[in-house]
Amino acid sequence: MDSQLRVRNHGFATIGSQPWIRYFRPEIKKIEKQSTRRLDGRNSAINEDSEERSQEWIRNKEIRNIKKQSTKRLDDRNSAINEDMKSSIDAYFEDLNGSDYKQRIEMRFALALAAICLAVSYAEPAISQARTAATTTSTKPGRFLSLPVPAKCASLLA
Repeated sequence: MDSQLRVRNHGFATIGSQPWIRYFRPEIKKIEKQSTRRLDGRNSAINEDSEERSQEWIRNKEIRNIKKQSTKRLDDRNSAINEDMKSSIDAYFEDLNGSDYKQRIEMRFALALAAICLAVSYAEPAISQARTAATTTSTKPGRFLSLPVPAKCASLLA
């Protein structure tokens, strides 16, 4: 019997060529049509889904392109602003180097240095006297004010 068993259309087993298979042929055709419809329905659903996905992907790509373009525009604007600022700063420093502004700064620095040296030279005797006075026990309260020290140094020492 196993040797007579063979598989025919759509996986239905028949023994030899039995007449009862003719009875199932319309059913087989009906099942075939239904499965084809189901497959077509699934395929159309898949196609619709993939179409929606592709449309969404295209929209997202367009959005990304718009973002890139706006970012590029912003970068261009920022670089233009940076270039303008660079050129204005360079022009400002060229003016500074070419004018007497540099000389005025050097003069102010020299005057400040001279004032510091003068203050230190005036304050040095007062500091040494303060050290000696701090080591002795008899100090008078108004002693530092009588020294020939500039007013700022005297206020610092008092």
